[in-house]
Amino acid sequence: SGAYVTGDTKGLLAARQGRSAATGAFSFSAFSANSVTKVSHFSMKTEDRHNNVADHFARNLYKPSEQKGDGQTPVLVTLPDEHHHDSNANTAFLQVILPTPFEVDFVFTNHAANELPADAAHTEVVEASAGMRDKALTDLIQERRQRFNQRFERTFQLKSKACVPSGSSVYKRSKAEAKYPACDADGKFTEHAEGLGKAALSQMMGGLSYLHGTWFKATPPFYNNSVEQSSVVSFSATPCRAGFARGFLWDEGFHQMLIARWEPAITRDALLHWFALMQPDGWIPREHFIGGEARRHIEARWWTQNPTHANPPTLLLALEALMDLGEAPDAFLRCLQPKVAVWLDWFRRTQKGHALYSFRWSGRVVTEGISHTLSSGLDDYPRSNMTNTLRDRHVDMLSWVATMLRIMDRIEKALGQKPSPPSGYSAGWEALVRHAEAIHWDKASGMYADRGLQLYPGGRKEEGFVEHYGYVSLFPFLLGMAPKGSNQSEAVMRIMGDAAHLRSKAGLRSLSKTAPGG
Repeated sequence: SGAYVTGDTKGLLAARQGRSAATGAFSFSAFSANSVTKVSHFSMKTEDRHNNVADHFARNLYKPSEQKGDGQTPVLVTLPDEHHHDSNANTAFLQVILPTPFEVDFVFTNHAANELPADAAHTEVVEASAGMRDKALTDLIQERRQRFNQRFERTFQLKSKACVPSGSSVYKRSKAEAKYPACDADGKFTEHAEGLGKAALSQMMGGLSYLHGTWFKATPPFYNNSVEQSSVVSFSATPCRAGFARGFLWDEGFHQMLIARWEPAITRDALLHWFALMQPDGWIPREHFIGGEARRHIEARWWTQNPTHANPPTLLLALEALMDLGEAPDAFLRCLQPKVAVWLDWFRRTQKGHALYSFRWSGRVVTEGISHTLSSGLDDYPRSNMTNTLRDRHVDMLSWVATMLRIMDRIEKALGQKPSPPSGYSAGWEALVRHAEAIHWDKASGMYADRGLQLYPGGRKEEGFVEHYGYVSLFPFLLGMAPKGSNQSEAVMRIMGDAAHLRSKAGLRSLSKTAPGG
């Protein structure tokens, strides 16, 4: 039905009624107690995908308007107050211009839920929305904020935990640290620190996305093409709503380790959706360019997923977090177990190195003069300076495969099952723990390292340890493969705590300052 604009009904600026298959009859209203400069609207019917409508609208209406005038005087760009296609319009725009400061409440009202007729008068909509605007909305937000704060403390218990300053006598405190200290004089977290934690959790939960649509995959034999695949669905957290508003495989495990503590059911749902995307051979796509909205504003060259490329299986860290919390019911584990087993088999089959008990990341490429290993999740971390699938042996990949074996063993034990043949996941884990030391422990430097073919000055080529110490060197320690109290554990911790290597005021450096190119 038609749009209407009014300024004399309990702060109502504008409203729009409509109907959809999902919601039935509804109204969308804007309210404000502030004085208004102008309220404008525009509606139309479009066959275009809705994620492209705003772009199309801006190109064809706003930009031409902006070009009017002498180029010096600001032009007030407004909607034309036009209503096209009568009741068939499926897209509506509302523009409210007010002097600052101002507050505007936008209220969506479902007619059926509020016992309103489909063609309710706007006065009825105003009354029905009273509980979701003005002081009622302010009071409701305050009540929900208080409940959130109480739940946050119950979940993370920051008030009872000690706060250890990140700096020491080695570093000077920045102006920001002086103004917003994390720790108070009693060694407790300050309100600033708690507020940062609440904002981080809120951003994580707010970034959860549900996507539906087609996606693109490279196909054999050369994997240099891009073939559109059938529609799928994705439910996942996202690293950044502005620039990376889609699921990323290795990011997601870390996301869900946090979400699992706040809302375990969401983590179970997300994990089930991720494993539902698994292909018959056990490969899971690395990025969710699913549907036109996810691909919007992203160059097409990034859309295509290569089924020979892995990504760190951090989803299993989230699964283990659920198990630690007692939030992984047997039925849930039985549902995921065969998927995890197939995934593990895919890793062991497609990412294995040519040396016994060795693994490497496939898909290393040189772009703009820099060797990238996008599949590892550490895109530009320095590896061997010559890519050679016969010689590459990556310690982080071996650590991830070992972790998959360990967690599969834990799932079996949680379900009371006998070890899987032929030698069991536990035996596989123990074998890789031993070979992590045998293959990747560099006694000369006292650090875990990649192995690979190196090109040295003068043209000499030689296989050996890659002399870069940083995140990759820590993986056996971080994933529990370095025996407690061992020389390896002590050496890794020394380098982690050494300001000349990895320790910094902001945490651990990705690369030691003393490593080549560090």
